[in-house]
Amino acid sequence: ILLIQEIRDSSGTSIVDLLDQLNVQENNQYSMTISERLGRTRSKEQYAYLYRHNKVTVDDVYQYPDELDIFERPPYCVKFSTGITDGLHEFFLVGVHTAPDMAETEVDALVEVFEAASLLWGTQTKAVSDHYPVEVNIFATGHRGIVYGTLCRLYSHIKENK
Repeated sequence: ILLIQEIRDSSGTSIVDLLDQLNVQENNQYSMTISERLGRTRSKEQYAYLYRHNKVTVDDVYQYPDELDIFERPPYCVKFSTGITDGLHEFFLVGVHTAPDMAETEVDALVEVFEAASLLWGTQTKAVSDHYPVEVNIFATGHRGIVYGTLCRLYSHIKENK
């Protein structure tokens, strides 16, 4: 499963072209689920999960409603199921592209996103995907301890609610 972020092509053709090119390769059988266009500014972005449909199935998607307007681009959650692993049959992923100046607040709010998705789908198995360069920027600007603490609280929340 691959999460692609910052899709800014308003025509929607570039991500479809990428999927088509992946599937030209022998033995590739990728499908895609894509979010609505998101963002506060005129420049909207989308999230897309590309996945091998012979390995996993998309059971549902959930665009976090973000009624308190915490996220620059609200998280896009996707519930998957698989029969290829022992013990792990269903799980969900949360994709979020945090804004550098709001990363601490947005990462902190992921606990509520996980709770909402867990209640919706009745599952506790989840993972988070974040935009890696934002993490580097956070660490470079001296917020490493804050973000690390938030991620530890998030991990503890997940562990306690298994």
